[in-house]
Amino acid sequence: MNNKKPDKKEIENKLNLVIDKLMNLGRPDNDEELEKGGESIGFFKRDFGIKEWDWPQGVGLYGLLKIMQINGNDEYREFLYKWFKENIAEGLPSKNINTTTPLLTLVELNNYYNDTQFEELCIKWAEWLMNCLPRTKERGFQHVTSANGDRQGVRLNENEMWIDTLFMTVLFLNKMGQKYNRQDWINESIHQVLMHIKYLCDNKTGLFYHGWTFNEMNNFGGIFWCRGNSWFTLGILDYVDMFKGTLNSGVKEIIIDAYKAQTAALKKLQSKSGLWHTVLTDSSSYEEVSGRAAITAGILKGIRMGILDDSYIDVADKAINAILKNIDSDGTVLNVSGGTGMGYDAEHYKNILIAPMAYGQSLTILALVEALQNDKKSLRVGISSQEGIITPAYVCVECNNKQISPKYLFTLLHYYDSITKVMYKMGDGLRQTLSYRELKDLVIYIPSIDEQHYITDVFEEIDTYITIGNKMLASLKKIKEASLQSMFPHEGETVPKVRFNGFEGEWEQVRLKDISTKVVEKNKSNSISVTLTNSAEYGIIDQRDFFDHDVSNIDNISGYFVVQPRDFVYNPRISALAPVGPINMNKLGYSGVMSPLYYVFRVFGINKDFLDVFFRTNMWHKYMKDNGNTGARFDRLSISDELFREMPIYCPKDINEQKKIASYFRSIDRQIDLQTQRLKKLKQIKAACLDKMFV
Repeated sequence: MNNKKPDKKEIENKLNLVIDKLMNLGRPDNDEELEKGGESIGFFKRDFGIKEWDWPQGVGLYGLLKIMQINGNDEYREFLYKWFKENIAEGLPSKNINTTTPLLTLVELNNYYNDTQFEELCIKWAEWLMNCLPRTKERGFQHVTSANGDRQGVRLNENEMWIDTLFMTVLFLNKMGQKYNRQDWINESIHQVLMHIKYLCDNKTGLFYHGWTFNEMNNFGGIFWCRGNSWFTLGILDYVDMFKGTLNSGVKEIIIDAYKAQTAALKKLQSKSGLWHTVLTDSSSYEEVSGRAAITAGILKGIRMGILDDSYIDVADKAINAILKNIDSDGTVLNVSGGTGMGYDAEHYKNILIAPMAYGQSLTILALVEALQNDKKSLRVGISSQEGIITPAYVCVECNNKQISPKYLFTLLHYYDSITKVMYKMGDGLRQTLSYRELKDLVIYIPSIDEQHYITDVFEEIDTYITIGNKMLASLKKIKEASLQSMFPHEGETVPKVRFNGFEGEWEQVRLKDISTKVVEKNKSNSISVTLTNSAEYGIIDQRDFFDHDVSNIDNISGYFVVQPRDFVYNPRISALAPVGPINMNKLGYSGVMSPLYYVFRVFGINKDFLDVFFRTNMWHKYMKDNGNTGARFDRLSISDELFREMPIYCPKDINEQKKIASYFRSIDRQIDLQTQRLKKLKQIKAACLDKMFV
């Protein structure tokens, strides 16, 4: 379960796809089907696409603005300008918390245009927030929202505060206060932040509840909703940043302490997949991407600002890798939940639909942008091996003293960047701009020239081994993938292209029902306390290892199925790694229990290791796609037990050939595991040497 470093090139490529998709995002193909589910599954017609003026689009615009500010892309700026002009011309919806969201982008965009229409609109809306927006007890912003199906109507949500408000409204009000030097607007934004922390932050866990009602004086269902929490994680550092060091130190300390408590809790709740569950403390709820992306962006910014320590780097890396896996080839961010009203129980959040949403695209943009500019494990220092030219955005230095080796200076700066993080305390701005004026004052320690050469030789040797190791690992993975393609028959064929010597004849087709029985034994006596889960990436694994905490207890697993060693489990959860859900064999060597959401089956009359390899191929995917459906839940494949058991299985008639194939792939997997561990050890050695060999 090695935590792979996110690939920078992949991040850049998928970021471009996500941006393009956002700018062209339309309605889902099955919106008529979704509409039947109504609000109970989170269907709000206005939420879809990029054209409407409401919070989903507003968050989408904010992501586009941030990437525009970094890249200076005129196309993005023109898109935003045209979007606002067209929406204003068509007529705006009612003023409320959610429809304020696009203005956060507009107030910054107008720095480029100085458009009086834009300025007047922003000022008018800010005054409305101050003087007209309904208030709760203690003058909190009442979470007034748009009426479903009526652009000019509102839902008052009387005496209710929702965590969403901080991002949707308070950021804009503070931005306006900072821009126009309106202390009353700034003070009101501070009041709202502290009010929401007071009533929504759980002192025990550090997490945020979705809402608070003064009518009943409670937090509704007391649910820790992931995307709700993400609005705070993402938005609060942007809020603090707006003050440019002028925020009252006591107030700032309260805010940052709340942020640190929340991120510490989120760190513990992150699953092995890298994501978080839509109900953070309920592992049976689905993993959703938009809230996870916002959390990741907020954590990365906390690292960049020096608020969070390096232990959060692995958290961010895992999350980014998981997000990348949930970006489709056309740039659509997958597994994004729809608009979510206030819920009184966990089931409300679990039943929310999954569909492409503007905020899913945008929050993913923010996460990927932060990953690119805040990659604390990457080497931002390079050494030139040849003469050439480079962009003026980079700082170039040369060694003009024979007493310092260029390779040593390169290695030293690498140490300052990757181990001590000295450079992350220098520079400023969204892109952490670092000038030569700042860099030249960096204190460095120089040993004798002979010792410099010795140090660089050591690290060059380690880097050579790491490079070779990476190539070997990549080669092994390619061999495995090619073998899966060649050693199993293709669709419409009965023999594979490659076979071991001594085996011939056609493969046979059997049905899963012919070689298996469904496990129906339940843990009624609670004799088994180990709860397992089935992960597309890691296979069958103890939930305590997967989620880093206990997600079940002796009181709630009596209805779970017993999974013995070498039993198989089907998980209907769809992901990029498992487009129809994974089927894995229990290789742990001990029994456990599994949620009834999974299909557990016991195999006979076929080599189990061969069958495990078969399920690594895509030979069974077409059958599942043809016979299953997703409906409103895009993250799960629904297929009846009867149809599942009719699945065709293709295998050699000779059991010895099955064993031979299984043994071959076991050997490859062992080599991949060994090589992965070797690489991990080499990188640990390098980090340790860097830490020990420099002052």
